Amino acid sequence: MNSLTNPFVVVKLKSGETIFAEFIQELDYSYVIKNPRVIKTVHVDQSRDGLMLDQWIPFTDDTVFTIPEDVVLYIGQLSEVYIKHYGSCLMREELSKINSDGVVRIRGGEVRTEVLKDLIEQIQDLGEEYSIKFGLPPSSHMINDEDLSPDRVLN
Repeated sequence: MNSLTNPFVVVKLKSGETIFAEFIQELDYSYVIKNPRVIKTVHVDQSRDGLMLDQWIPFTDDTVFTIPEDVVLYIGQLSEVYIKHYGSCLMREELSKINSDGVVRIRGGEVRTEVLKDLIEQIQDLGEEYSIKFGLPPSSHMINDEDLSPDRVLN
């Protein structure tokens, strides 16, 4: 395999699947990758299709996988534009994990400001981490204490 300028790769498998992943290491007869996402074609409207990134192996929380080299047709550098899409996909997944614990309900219930502040801080930290790692644009709007006033939060 050629040397990589960054750890993000596209992998074409003999099965026909194309995946985006973070390259960890090359072993004697296999590759180790992290956070693989398979590319799927989705029907957008009558005249065009789009691409979607989905979990490569569903129903697992595993993030690191070893792929035998004999099932790989190609592995190479992921282009810059797709690195941003891949990073955005992973960031959305992480944000949904933070939000899926059911602690914060904005509509139909009261929200404790300190809980919301903690959640927002987690989201902003995650946003900064992914902005740096994947070259994503920084948030255009950072949430401040004024945004957490009861009038704004519960409306």
